[in-house]
Amino acid sequence: MKTHRQFAAIALVLSLAALALASARTPVGVNASAQQYGALERGYRTGYSDGYQSGWGDQLRGAPADFRGKQDYHSADRAYIAAYGSLEDYRDGYQQGYEVGYDAGYRRAGFDSNIPPGGVSRRGATPRESSDAGESSSSGRTGGVSDSGPRGGSTGASNNTGASRNVGGPSPVPSNTELLVQLQNRLSTDVSQRGDRFTAQVVEPQGLAGAIVGGRLADVRRPGKANGRALLQLDFDQIQMPGASDWQAFSAQVVEVLPSGETNVGDVDPEGGVRGRSNTKDDVAKVGAGAGIGAIIGGIAGGGKGAVIGAIIGGGAGTAGVMTQRGKDIRLEPGQQLRIRSTSRER
Repeated sequence: MKTHRQFAAIALVLSLAALALASARTPVGVNASAQQYGALERGYRTGYSDGYQSGWGDQLRGAPADFRGKQDYHSADRAYIAAYGSLEDYRDGYQQGYEVGYDAGYRRAGFDSNIPPGGVSRRGATPRESSDAGESSSSGRTGGVSDSGPRGGSTGASNNTGASRNVGGPSPVPSNTELLVQLQNRLSTDVSQRGDRFTAQVVEPQGLAGAIVGGRLADVRRPGKANGRALLQLDFDQIQMPGASDWQAFSAQVVEVLPSGETNVGDVDPEGGVRGRSNTKDDVAKVGAGAGIGAIIGGIAGGGKGAVIGAIIGGGAGTAGVMTQRGKDIRLEPGQQLRIRSTSRER
């Protein structure tokens, strides 16, 4: 009779372990769709971001709306890497996103680079133009925001310079000035890509309230399964003062992410990188809980010796669940407030 109880207890613990493994492998909520992004969708999001900045810049300068004259639109490969999939798919999605983003930026509509509800379908990207044609199409550039939007270096095969085109001389904000800003875009480690542009509105100090600061994501890292923390590196490179139409040079780094909802932010490193929460404590708790459940069942089945065996099996089940479950992604929603400090770093 005692043997039957032991076998029943072990079977129960193994069943719990199997359930833990199954749940760890199943994506939860919106993460499932985010993890399925292919080259077409990634191209769309990058193209939207670039198109939005380009349309916004053209509107500020009073230039006629014309996304087809932009070299980035015809290259359509900025930030592409082979791991995304087919380059042609990426270019197709990039151009579709660029068109939508350009229109939104030109109309000064809200920034929304999310994939459309119906998804993105293959349409066929326009053929690339030669370097001469590309230079000719962008020869009308003037001061202010660049045609493809002011941004930092590229991570892909694009041959554009990637440099911010600010005007008005040095930064109007003295070094070591602390500002409270409010994000205008959604940034997350599961969807955002390195090179994505973002903007934020200054809330404090009063003398700068209403100014718009902009930048790009210099680094995006998802959390690992066994270790590693999520990371978002925000690189600020421009500012538009209240009432002004021109962008000026600006440099700052994040010093604090104010508590707000489920951001999953742990801390900010000395370089201004926003790091996700560490899972170490949660992992220990999961393993300990598994061991505790196993010990209880084993004790019921076989006394002290059964408790030891049950704890080992239960702890193993908890460890397996931890090792197959990815950590939590950082999610910063529009309206999220950040405290940043201006620097004197040259760009």
